[in-house]
Amino acid sequence: MKGIYPALFTPYDETGAISEEMLRKLISVQVAAGVDGVYLCGGTGEGLLLSIEERKRVAEIAVQDAKGHAKVVVHVGSVATGDCVELAQHAEQVGADAVSSVPPFYYGVSIDGIADHYAQIAAACGLPLLLYNIPTAVQVTVTPDMMSRFLEISTVSGIKFSSYHLFHMWQMLQLDSGRLSVFSGNDEVLLGALAMGAHGAIGLTLNLMPGLYRDLYKSATSGDFATARCLQDYANRVIAILLRYPVIPAAKEAMRWIGYDCGPCRSPLERLTPAQSTQLIAELRKAEFFDRDFGI
Repeated sequence: MKGIYPALFTPYDETGAISEEMLRKLISVQVAAGVDGVYLCGGTGEGLLLSIEERKRVAEIAVQDAKGHAKVVVHVGSVATGDCVELAQHAEQVGADAVSSVPPFYYGVSIDGIADHYAQIAAACGLPLLLYNIPTAVQVTVTPDMMSRFLEISTVSGIKFSSYHLFHMWQMLQLDSGRLSVFSGNDEVLLGALAMGAHGAIGLTLNLMPGLYRDLYKSATSGDFATARCLQDYANRVIAILLRYPVIPAAKEAMRWIGYDCGPCRSPLERLTPAQSTQLIAELRKAEFFDRDFGI
């Protein structure tokens, strides 16, 4: 796997239920923008705030609408290994291309416990397994040594790397370059990650600017780093604005303003205040965000 994979938002209707209509629109517009795949029910997609049945339904819709046009990666991470196994089996049954999971969290599991967690997912599901390193969220850092251990699991095929420690990312790439797909998870350092060998990106702001990231990826992988840097510079201007607010609610608000109302986030994620929303839109207008064609 390689290329540009938006970490898709999960949209809600006015009752707070998943909006299947809007989810299909999001998938359609991302596919039309030329993304290589979609990543479902991760942090951006509020996967841990959805029920098991809701997560299954998101996967079913994505496979129905994206299959044959873009790859579908289903994040199955949860506190309970049994839930991960159930979601992974379902993803395989409905036709997803890969599954992904954060390490076990909250209980302070040992490396042996993490390895067993992933091994149970792999034993239950034959799809490629993309690990997920996001230490700021789960308080577990997947190190190169740990990755070497996890490669003993036959279905482990890569990692979403949401850390600024790009040297660790590079070290992982040296472990088995023919087997591993390494995706940058921090959009603000995508160019740096690509320059060091990453195979693509899975990220939040890819929802808002898929065309920009598609062009950034193509420019970087073809050696046109001058163009790639200009695109990264602009992306970072937008990211810097979003980071001044609760970032997922802010990004959802920006999506609403460009015609894709995904509803507010579920609790405990915050909602923007009216003042915050007004200020956010003013800052994005100043950055000419609404005047640019991002393929969406």
